Amino acid sequence: MPDLIQFTASHENSAEEMYAILDAHLAYEHAKGARQFWVHLVAAVGSLLALSSLFPQMALSQAREVLLALWGACAVCVVVAAALEWKWYRQEAHLLVANREARPRPRVAAASHDVSAGSH
Repeated sequence: MPDLIQFTASHENSAEEMYAILDAHLAYEHAKGARQFWVHLVAAVGSLLALSSLFPQMALSQAREVLLALWGACAVCVVVAAALEWKWYRQEAHLLVANREARPRPRVAAASHDVSAGSH
């Protein structure tokens, strides 16, 4: 989904429909930001875990169990945030498709061709 959304506002669309699209987009962006935060936190804690494995003489080796539990909790948060992001992505896409389908189609005039026997 692009960062910008495009929808058509008309007299036929109610304000509730427009607010629903904007609310879905805002919720999607918040969920996306939350997922990115948790992914970065998983990476940071994973780096600390790697350091504690590579250098057991460091003070981090005593906190290894705590780091592992923290890494697991952050990984669960990533999954939850990704599920919420997907939910709001689908909701926004559904609302935008409904808005696009409700848009009046421009009328195209049929071109009339006068084909006579003598003209080419």
